[in-house]
Amino acid sequence: MLCAAVPNADELARVLAKSYYYQRASQSLDPQYAGQWSRPAGHPDTLVAFHPSSGRNEGFLSSPGGWYDAGDYNKYVVNAGISVASLLMAYEAAPELFADRSLNIPESGNGQNDLLDEVKYELDWLKTMQDTDGGVYVKITTKNFCGMVMPEDDKLQRWVVGKTTTSALDFCATMAMASRVYGSYDAAYAADCLSRAERAWRWSVENPAIRYSNPPDILTGEYGDGQMSDEFFWAAVELAVATGGEEYKAYVREHFPQYANLREPSWPFVAPLGIMTLAFAEDVCGLQAEAAESVIAFARRSVAQAEQSPEGMPDINFNWGSNSGVANTGALILCAYRLTGDKAFLKVAEAVSNYLLGDNVTGYCFITGIEGLGEKTPVNIHHRPSAADGIAAPVPGFLVGGPNGAHNDAHEGVVYPDPRPAASYVDITESYASNEVAINWNAPAVLFYALYAQP
Repeated sequence: MLCAAVPNADELARVLAKSYYYQRASQSLDPQYAGQWSRPAGHPDTLVAFHPSSGRNEGFLSSPGGWYDAGDYNKYVVNAGISVASLLMAYEAAPELFADRSLNIPESGNGQNDLLDEVKYELDWLKTMQDTDGGVYVKITTKNFCGMVMPEDDKLQRWVVGKTTTSALDFCATMAMASRVYGSYDAAYAADCLSRAERAWRWSVENPAIRYSNPPDILTGEYGDGQMSDEFFWAAVELAVATGGEEYKAYVREHFPQYANLREPSWPFVAPLGIMTLAFAEDVCGLQAEAAESVIAFARRSVAQAEQSPEGMPDINFNWGSNSGVANTGALILCAYRLTGDKAFLKVAEAVSNYLLGDNVTGYCFITGIEGLGEKTPVNIHHRPSAADGIAAPVPGFLVGGPNGAHNDAHEGVVYPDPRPAASYVDITESYASNEVAINWNAPAVLFYALYAQP
């Protein structure tokens, strides 16, 4: 049944984008901007110890700022890459949605776009993760996840861990993309982003197969990825568009065919981000028409799936973070709508929106703090500040992971009352496999609703 006051798409895009402010590390959240969810600063990260896996055995890195990755307090370069990319695409699609003062963050009133201000908070942290040789560390983390405490109460030692090809390439692509987007925002800043991107590319070419897995004493999120070809492709696309360099254009042209059969992006598979850039950015590689057709073909497949579904939805993989897959699929469908004006795409996008807002088997609107189409909304999310702040309502604007048929947390005592994959969601704090939040889950939702808000 329809609940009152369902937000429109532009309001949803802003609510989802504001979540990143609540995830800021190393900064207090003031009542003026955070309301009842204000809190002291946590994790200054000015003395982060080098773990041997970083290539250093002693000393400290100053790496303040950035966003907490998910329900935990660690910061991961790989997951930052796809998150920043989706948010910058949302800005490019609908900059007016995020105009100055639209998000009510500390930078509001500086005459700049609020979403770009918020993303810059993450970019500034990412820059601290680049080593002097151009390589990029993997993460800032404790050795194990802390308890369900507020940020200021987590006093465990923080470590700089890993240095890999994947982290360097995700950093490279992100910085190259930022150099393009921030060119009119701050030319010097954009130039620094591009310089860092090219250094990371050179390091990656010289170190093309350095993989990451957690050392024995590190038990936090791994974001391990043994296949780097998609990261090379995305990085080459962004550098080609940013510089017009022949090396990058040649790489893109050579490798485009293996990624032309598009599927939704995810943190381990970022090639679709490159296809999306090729479809909408300046056509320096001569592949814009082919990239656009890849996006349109994906949307046509999604429409065909929806026509065979009783819910009118494209196929959903009910795995960990399934809602991010839904949002990414919806965003690609709306990209195809922008390219064609085909109303069949818009119809399926509406079904995607309704699904996220509660028209699903669980009856939950999957965005915290939103009255949607369902009868309920998540309250007990797996998110340390929401669990520890003593406030009944969770921090608003988070898209929870959603139904997960794998029940990855069942071995720790989480009970799923309904075992069907589409219903495998439970609103309890302990359910990190279905009820956690993450920056890479919110980002495609911001992009989806930014596109959905367009005429």
